Order: sequence, then structure tokens, then C-alpha cells
Amino acid sequence: MNPTLFRLSRYFLDLGFYGDQVDLGVSGLQRRRIYWSVSAYLLLVAGLLSQQAIDLNRRPLTLQMVFDWRAVFASAIVGVALFAPFMHWLNRRRRKPSWEHVLWAFSFGFFVNLSTNFIWKKLL
Repeated sequence: MNPTLFRLSRYFLDLGFYGDQVDLGVSGLQRRRIYWSVSAYLLLVAGLLSQQAIDLNRRPLTLQMVFDWRAVFASAIVGVALFAPFMHWLNRRRRKPSWEHVLWAFSFGFFVNLSTNFIWKKLL
């Protein structure tokens, strides 16, 4: 594998869960790291989609399952680009994965999409 491609894939796929633990070979630790990383990205996407489903312009707030896929795609690009550095930062401060990581990933997706939609609507 190309060294640059390897570093890039490791940057996005290894979010730093269980960074203080070391284990050689194929182990449960590697699987737990992968599970937490995949779960974090799924929660990021869930946050992106849940903000799309809530119409903030209506009172009372309503839930609608119609998505603007252009905004979801733009939000996903921004979210993935910004998510890894912030998750690495959080994992350096909170060594053991917890509910804080779950809430962080979901709310990060929600607010990145909210800000992207706000900018998207102002510019277009």
C-alpha cells in the first residue's frame, strides 16, 4: 500500500480510542477500536440526518423525513474533514470511551449540519 494512502486511511479510521493501551497481534483491543471508530462515524451521520429531519423554521418544531441530499453530502464532507481532529483531541483528554464520546459524535454531526445549512441558505 502507498505510504501516503496508509497514513491518510489511518488518520480517518483510527480516531485514537484506547490510545493508552498497547496490544500486539490481532486482539480484542483492535476490534474495540474499530467498533468505536465506526460507531462514532455512524453517530456523526445520524446527527447530520437528524438535523435535516427537524424544521427549525416552524413553530412548534416538526419532524419531516424529507432530506436535501446536496446539503447532507456537503455536511458529510465538512463533518468528516473536521471530525477526526476533534475526536483525536477528545480522546487525548478522555482515555476511556464513554457516553461523552457518543454525545460528542452525535452533537458534532448535528451542529456541523446546522451551520452548513445556515451558510448554504445564505449563499444561495
